[in-house]
Amino acid sequence: MEISVLEVGFGTGLNALLTYTEALEKHITLHYTAIEKYPLPPEIYNLLGYAEQLNRGELDVIFRKMHEQASCTFSDKEMTFHFTKMEADIHLPASIPGNQDLVYYDAFAPSSQEDMWDLSLLARMYTALNPGGILVTYCAKGQFRRDLESLGFTVERIPGPPGKREMIRAIK
Repeated sequence: MEISVLEVGFGTGLNALLTYTEALEKHITLHYTAIEKYPLPPEIYNLLGYAEQLNRGELDVIFRKMHEQASCTFSDKEMTFHFTKMEADIHLPASIPGNQDLVYYDAFAPSSQEDMWDLSLLARMYTALNPGGILVTYCAKGQFRRDLESLGFTVERIPGPPGKREMIRAIK
């Protein structure tokens, strides 16, 4: 099985690292593209200690490569994880690759990054997804949900992670 994932807002790299561990466990080939306009400097991401928190010290090398390299591939017997990180502005036309199965829309809240929640940008996310593709985000605001529905997404609220009551899953 092959899956293509687009992450809008690479940030600390936690989503990519957790997705890598799932690909490893499920023995799938994953093409992961992250877009980040403002990559974290080493003095910040080196303090995060995600591998240690996950009790998986071997993940530290992978985590660092995700931050330090624009592209890399990690392979195991039954899994391949192709990783690409683009330092780009998501608003530029060429920045969003198509044929995605999953989009992690990991932008800050609309009150902090209003331009990331613009309907035209969300329409580009819809276009980037394959039929049946899924967009997930921590934002659960009503207007955002209505915007996604206006684009043709089927939207559902799902339980959020600790500290977040709910989040959105939108299916094309």
